[in-house]
Amino acid sequence: MKAVRLLEYGGQLVFNDVPAPAIARDEILVKIKSTAVNHLDLVEASGTARQILPINLPWIPGRCVGQGLQAEAGIDTGHYRLDSEVNAIDVRATGNH
Repeated sequence: MKAVRLLEYGGQLVFNDVPAPAIARDEILVKIKSTAVNHLDLVEASGTARQILPINLPWIPGRCVGQGLQAEAGIDTGHYRLDSEVNAIDVRATGNH
């Protein structure tokens, strides 16, 4: 899969290939069609708040996950179907993916 990543605090964002993540039994994998980088992503990327908002590098920004299609589903996800339209937001504390 393709992703925009930050390799070091304060560095440039790079667009390249990364391995697709493995999903848990209760997760779905979404093929993102639209997303955004918001102000909090930029603060995290700069490293100015790393003591309260640490990130694991390399890091994929994107708290505003956006819209996409369900690409894969864990066994315990219930009624979700492949290729279903999905709207999502990253609700984890640091936005690490």
